[in-house]
Amino acid sequence: MNPSGFSFILQQRFYPLIFANVQSRYQTVWGSQAAKYCTIMLETQLFSYSSKDTDEPPQDEWTTPRQRSCAFVNTPLPCINKAIHHIQELEVKIGRYFQQYDYVFKEEKKLWITEQVGAESNKDTWLSTSSDLQDANVAHEDSKTLTLKEETAALLLEVTKLIKRLEADRMEAEKALERERQRRKKLGMEIDSMSLWRLQHFPAAVQKEYETCTRDSLELQWHLDCKSRQLRQVQNQIFKIEAVSRRIQEDVDFMKKHSPLLEEKLNLEGEAVKDVLLAYEKVEDLNNKVTVQADESVKRLDDCSDLVKAMEELKSTREIDLQNRKRKLLKINEALDILKCENEGLQGENEEFLQKLENW
Repeated sequence: MNPSGFSFILQQRFYPLIFANVQSRYQTVWGSQAAKYCTIMLETQLFSYSSKDTDEPPQDEWTTPRQRSCAFVNTPLPCINKAIHHIQELEVKIGRYFQQYDYVFKEEKKLWITEQVGAESNKDTWLSTSSDLQDANVAHEDSKTLTLKEETAALLLEVTKLIKRLEADRMEAEKALERERQRRKKLGMEIDSMSLWRLQHFPAAVQKEYETCTRDSLELQWHLDCKSRQLRQVQNQIFKIEAVSRRIQEDVDFMKKHSPLLEEKLNLEGEAVKDVLLAYEKVEDLNNKVTVQADESVKRLDDCSDLVKAMEELKSTREIDLQNRKRKLLKINEALDILKCENEGLQGENEEFLQKLENW
């Protein structure tokens, strides 16, 4: 911010306070004309200050209040010193103006008192009294003038202190701004280091994580395939078991349906076996009798040689008959063996059937 801008800000912020205070004091002490004259003089003096600094147009036309405040914060130290110098010059000129105006005021008061004395020369007693009152008024006005000077000086001192405080605040703000800049620079360096670390380590970490996720995915896919195969095997086993269960159920239903016929068949086979056994016993008895008879015949052959031929013929006949009977007996034995085998098979089937029934 240039000095002209600072003077413009000072004029806009602090000088109106001075104008108002001085104008009110002058209007109270000497009237409206003196206050107007003082105001015009101060404005002329301030305009001369601003014209010395710059010839540019007022910045209020193109500078926003926020820009002016920001520029005021960044005001360099020479601008502050120049503003203080301007205030000091203003204080000196106001003091000179007060001295000059006091002299003019006293001259006007003397002329006014002389005119009043010439007009009322016939009233000496009243003139002495009025002159005493005029002296008292002049003393009172002089005291007011001194008070105004003191207040103006105090106001200028206060403005100077305010500017110094603003300068101190500005310097503190500059220090804080510098600290923030250092902090921003430090944070920028940390961010750069973190970004560099990320560029260096992040791809490897991502690749490692990707490989880990890939291995996990493959392992999960393998487990899923194994479980799927196991599920299919279990389903196939379930289908087979269901098929076997249906066949067993059909067999059970068939056995329940045809169990009377099976019992009847078993009874018939048992009776047939009994008949075969009886026939076998009869054949065995007959064979024993034949053997006994053969033995007796042999003895008789020893005793009766004459009857040999007849006996031989009878023997041959008997042997033929015996052979026929043996053949019949063999056939009966074979049939008996077949019946025994069938009986054993039927008994095994019956036992299996009974076991199945017990299991169900």
